[in-house]
Amino acid sequence: MSKPVVVLATSNGTGLGHLSRQLAVGHALRDDAEPVYFSLSRAVGVIRHQGQRGEYAPSRERGWIPTHLWHHYLRDRLTAFVAETKAEAVVFDGVVPYEGLLLARARLPGVRFVWMRRGFWRPGARTAPLAAAPLFDLVLEPGDFAAAGDNGATAHRTDAVRLSPITQLEYLDLLPREEAAAELGLDPGRPTALVTLSSGVLNDVVTPGAAAVTALLEDPDWQVAVVRSHIAAGRIPLSDESRCVELAGVYPLARYLAAFDAAVAAGGYNSVHELLTAGVPTLFVPNPTSGTDDQPARTRGLADKGLHRHPEHTHPADTRG
Repeated sequence: MSKPVVVLATSNGTGLGHLSRQLAVGHALRDDAEPVYFSLSRAVGVIRHQGQRGEYAPSRERGWIPTHLWHHYLRDRLTAFVAETKAEAVVFDGVVPYEGLLLARARLPGVRFVWMRRGFWRPGARTAPLAAAPLFDLVLEPGDFAAAGDNGATAHRTDAVRLSPITQLEYLDLLPREEAAAELGLDPGRPTALVTLSSGVLNDVVTPGAAAVTALLEDPDWQVAVVRSHIAAGRIPLSDESRCVELAGVYPLARYLAAFDAAVAAGGYNSVHELLTAGVPTLFVPNPTSGTDDQPARTRGLADKGLHRHPEHTHPADTRG
């Protein structure tokens, strides 16, 4: 008997977070279901590079389709994709269940719809999307190491099933240090720091990134790897190219974490849970301009648990130990 097909859908996002989480879900489902992907993210190519099947639908923000028509376009594309794949369920990972998604849900009464809804909604974020929760068959919340510090709009709701933290680490073929370093162009014999901030779509990553690189290079024994994502809006300068390597479009970065002895990273969900799970000492730098994700609260919660030192009180070089 063939496995049931599950559509793993993601919102537009401003990085790789939603896609990375859904790829982890897809790995977890493989024994029981066939995952296929439907994404509004311009980084959707990472799905194909992992040998997965999926489809891209341009988001409203691309401006290719007038806003008043876009929700109907999304409804039709998703409905057609479900019909083509004969999917029995749609799992949507995103903050806002788009009107087009809900219109597709109304057209597909025999298909189960699940909302993967991350916690840590920042103060002032629009809470109107939460009213859509009853329209889903199930709401899931990925576990967060800093959950005790979450005081956002979803923290005290009882409509979600809370899961363990979700990462790709347990499903990937993780490389040992020497092999990971070699593939990244690093010297495995030198201590190595990783600088991986957000895409820069919503905030300045160049200024804090350059400061982190400079601080980490103060010790002449260290080398630094600087991540530049698939959809990066800024480029962190390499102040000493003899000891710096740019990792452009490397994905999934989690495969290579054994190469690093320390990190300066964004305070988003995936960076936090991958680096901490991999045991890399990390200084997390929150993005205060993230649309909904309350990264300052997450990083404070981690600091309260002793899982990192808050950047207001820590020099990046201190991560070197």
